[in-house]
Amino acid sequence: ERSIVIFFSDHGMRWGSLLWLKSGFLEERLPTMFISIPSWYQNEYPDFMKNLQINQKRLTTPYDIYATMKHILEVAEPENEFPYLNGTIQGVSIFNEIPEDRTCTDAGIPEHWCTCVPYEIVPTSDAVVKHVTLLVLMEINQYLVNKNISDKCAELKLKTIVSVQMKMIKVPNESTYRISFEVNPEKARFQATVAFNIPTNTIKTDVEDISRLDSYAKTSNCIDLKEEKKYCVCKK
Repeated sequence: ERSIVIFFSDHGMRWGSLLWLKSGFLEERLPTMFISIPSWYQNEYPDFMKNLQINQKRLTTPYDIYATMKHILEVAEPENEFPYLNGTIQGVSIFNEIPEDRTCTDAGIPEHWCTCVPYEIVPTSDAVVKHVTLLVLMEINQYLVNKNISDKCAELKLKTIVSVQMKMIKVPNESTYRISFEVNPEKARFQATVAFNIPTNTIKTDVEDISRLDSYAKTSNCIDLKEEKKYCVCKK
């Protein structure tokens, strides 16, 4: 009766055959969340409860949960101030109504993790798609060099493009693709969201946002770097 309990996961399945289903894209991006609120608190703040019900169907992020915990403290101790850390964290308390038209950009969600933008299927045989995929691979391989682990991790080479989607919201001179592909060695599987600048023939992507879709515990054990392991296939 004296606690608000927030129970949530950071993500669903992050590797394995489930991610190759049509719904697999959502596994990494829409984790479970439950909130338990004492009855007396619900009775005392009915507007909070109304907004909480509405926000079940609205776009939210962990930043909003941070803002909610700050909100709870402010309500409990109005005489005290609870500033955001360094004043940089953006969020909306889920006890306030979150706008129905909130976008991923509004919420601070990068393109690769956004579930609210429509994409359309593109043939995997498309020449531009293959070119873009090869550019992505160049970025990953350069990442291994920059991290000084290319002596232990093999150069990745394209085996096959599994699926491709293109963002339906157009930007002049730019196409955004979501590409799932398999590389050698070890048939490692990745999914990247990448913006392709048509006039300059260049791409914009964050390597550390590229998803690894298969288990890499046994193929990246030559290094002990949490983030870098996703992109490393150890040399034999």
